[in-house]
Amino acid sequence: MYPAAVLFDALGTLVTLEPPGPALRAQLAARCGLEISLAEAEGAFAAEISYYRAHLHRGRDIVGLQALRRECAGVLREALPRAAHLDLDTMTDILLSSLRFSAFDDALPALRTARERGSRIVVVSNWDCSLHGVLERTGLAPWCDGILTSAEVGAPYGFTISPSFASSMSRGRFPK
Repeated sequence: MYPAAVLFDALGTLVTLEPPGPALRAQLAARCGLEISLAEAEGAFAAEISYYRAHLHRGRDIVGLQALRRECAGVLREALPRAAHLDLDTMTDILLSSLRFSAFDDALPALRTARERGSRIVVVSNWDCSLHGVLERTGLAPWCDGILTSAEVGAPYGFTISPSFASSMSRGRFPK
């Protein structure tokens, strides 16, 4: 007997974030003529990620997500003193183009196996509402019966689901 539902986390389980530092360096050089070191790029992203984790619950919908992304771009710009002259729209575009996600090689086979065994597949993750798009772009979304992020339920980074919530999901009762 296989489980009625299998819950997966996203980052580190199904998808990976390619190191954003090299992409940030390349974007700043190509678009703005700004050269920074890899250490500067990594330090700036560490500041951005710290801010994001503390505020990701505000990325519940597209309006909140856009505001959060601009704030994160501001943190990234602030962490790069030579980028202080860049406008926030440009910095937001550079931030987003530096974030590249890909599916792990074993992600799709794992989802396929769970589906073949009759299990519902639900991704539950500490993420903002953009996770749906990430799973679409990586080809994993069609295999998911539900996708639920901490931001969509208004929970801060580090949220966990209760056994009763997981049980209701396994019976096909997914939150809207």
